[in-house]
Amino acid sequence: MNTLVTPAAGIVGTDNIAPIYNPNGRYQVWSIAEIFFGKEGAGKYVPKVNDLVSEVADNSMTWYVVVSLNQATLVPTLREISMQLQTPPLSQTDILLGANYWSDPSTYRVYVDTSVYPYRVDVDSRLKVYGSMCHHAKLFKGPYIDKDSVVVSETYDQNGQLTSENVLLEKVLYKDHITSEVRVIGACHTTQSLDDGELITAVIYDVAGVVVSKRQLLVENTGFIRSADADRRYVTGISLETPFLSTSATKTINYPLNVPLSGINMLGVVHYSDGSKVRLQVDGNRFSVAGLDSFVPTIVGLRNQLVLKYVFQDGEYAYGVSTTNDNHISEVYDIVTVNSEGTYAVQLYGYPVWVDQVSGYRLEWYMYDLDRSVSYNVSQWVAINTNKSVYKPTGYGTKQSLSVSLDLSKVDGRYKKFTHVQLVEITLNRSGDNRPFGEDIGNWTTCVTDGKPVAFGALSYATFYREATNKWLVNVDANIASQGDWLDHVYKRTYPMYDNQVESQAPQPTHFRLIAGGNIVTYALSEWNSQLVLSQSLTNGSMVYLKFIKRTADVDLQLSIAGLQLFQVDQSGNFV
Repeated sequence: MNTLVTPAAGIVGTDNIAPIYNPNGRYQVWSIAEIFFGKEGAGKYVPKVNDLVSEVADNSMTWYVVVSLNQATLVPTLREISMQLQTPPLSQTDILLGANYWSDPSTYRVYVDTSVYPYRVDVDSRLKVYGSMCHHAKLFKGPYIDKDSVVVSETYDQNGQLTSENVLLEKVLYKDHITSEVRVIGACHTTQSLDDGELITAVIYDVAGVVVSKRQLLVENTGFIRSADADRRYVTGISLETPFLSTSATKTINYPLNVPLSGINMLGVVHYSDGSKVRLQVDGNRFSVAGLDSFVPTIVGLRNQLVLKYVFQDGEYAYGVSTTNDNHISEVYDIVTVNSEGTYAVQLYGYPVWVDQVSGYRLEWYMYDLDRSVSYNVSQWVAINTNKSVYKPTGYGTKQSLSVSLDLSKVDGRYKKFTHVQLVEITLNRSGDNRPFGEDIGNWTTCVTDGKPVAFGALSYATFYREATNKWLVNVDANIASQGDWLDHVYKRTYPMYDNQVESQAPQPTHFRLIAGGNIVTYALSEWNSQLVLSQSLTNGSMVYLKFIKRTADVDLQLSIAGLQLFQVDQSGNFV
C-alpha cells in the first residue's frame, strides 16, 4: 500500500506548508484547484506525469494532461487536450443553429462587415455576459483554445493606431435599469479573413486577465444581408475631388505654379443610385488618372487633359454611363496652371519612438515646406487613413505602408485649408530596447514616401556618456568613418525636398541643430563626429533629433530632420 508523503527536499508553499506528494501513486484524475503550482501548499497535491487535470468554468470543462514535473520545484507543466479526435463536417442544421458536434448549443452569431478595413466585427447583442467581475473579451479563431490559437479581435484609437486585442464589455439596460452585472461584447475590428460558417470563440476575462467564461459563435458576413424588397444599387457615375478643383468649372483643376504634383491630393468618388458615395484614393488600383505624368506646372495658363478611370468591382452594376469591355468608366478633366496664392509643397517626416514592450513604438511627425523657412512638430494633427492602412506599433519584421494626412490650416494660419496626403513606409525590425551592433539595419527604418531605393535608419543612432552631474557627452556619428558617408546615411536618406525645376539636388547643410531632452544646441557641420557637451539630463532609449540647416547671411534655411535613437555607453564606449 502506497503512503502519501511530503517532498523529501522540504519544498513548501508560500504559506510555509508542504504540498502532498505520492510519487509511486496510481494514475489519477485531479481538479485544477487541487494542483500545487508553487504558491500555497495547504490542501494541494503534486500530480504525476500523464495524470489528467480538469478545469470547470461556467458551463464548460477543459482537460489537461501533465506532460512534465519540475523535480526542483514540483510544479507541473500542463498541456490542454481535445476530447474530439477529428472534425466532423458542418451540416445545414449546424449552420442554421450556429452549432456542431463540439460547440455549445447556441444561435449566437458574430457579424463581420468587410466593406471597411480593418473589418468591423459585432457580436450578437442577444449574447449577455453576467457577473460584475467580467471586464473585457477576446475573440479567438476556431472552436476551442490552445497555445496556437489566433486572436482575431483588434481595437484602434481615433488615429487608426492599433491599441489592444481586448474588447471592453458594455453595460446594458436590464429590467428597466442600467446594471454593471449584465453586459454585452462591444464592437471591434479584425484584419483576419473570416468566412461564413467559421467558428469563433469569445473568451471573457476579469480585470486581472483571468478567464471567467467562454462562448462559441458562428461567423456571418453582413455584406450578403439585405431586405427582400431592397433595390439593387447601381453606379451612376464618378467624380474627382481635390482642393484645387475650380468652384465655377467643376471639371477644371486650377493647379498652383511650380508646386510638385505629389501634392495634388486626389480622391475618386463613386456615386450610387441610392444616393450614397464612396471615396477612394487615386492610387492606380480602383481609381487611376491618365495624363498627369506629361503635365509640368511651370507656365501660367498651361492646360492639359486628365482622364479619371474607375474599374468596376465584382458584383457592381452601372446604368446611365458608358462602359467598355474593360469593365470601367471614365471622366475627362482639364488641369490648368495658375498663379500660386499659398505654399502647399510640404513633406512629412515620421519617426518611431520607443515606449515599452507592451505599447511598442509611437510615431512622431515633423513637417517641412519648400520655402525652407520653418519646421513644425505636427504629431497632434497627423492622422492615419484607416480605410487604406493601419499602423501596428508592435508589428515587427513587416513593412508598413501608411497613408497619412494633415490639414495644413491647423499648423499655420498662412496656409489655406488644404489636406496634405502622403504615403510613408515604416519597418519595425525589433523592439527599442535592443542595441546596435556592426553593420546593423537598425531597430527600425522609415522612408518619407514609398518607392525610394534606400530607407533611413541603418547606421543612424546616437550615444551618450554621463561624465558628471551636469555634463553629458553625446556622439551622433554612429561610428561612421567619413563625413560624406555620414551625410549619406543621416541627411540624404531623409530625402530633403528640392525644386527640380531649378535645383539638381537638395542644398548641402552647413549646420545641424541637436534636440535632446531639454537641450537645443546648434553646431557646425564639421562637428558631426565630435563629442557634443550638453548640460541637461538624457534618457537611455529616448529619441534625439538633428535638424539640418543651411546658414546664409540673412536666414537659416530649414532642410530636413533626422530622428536618432539614443543609447547610453560607459567610459569605454560599450553599450549599457
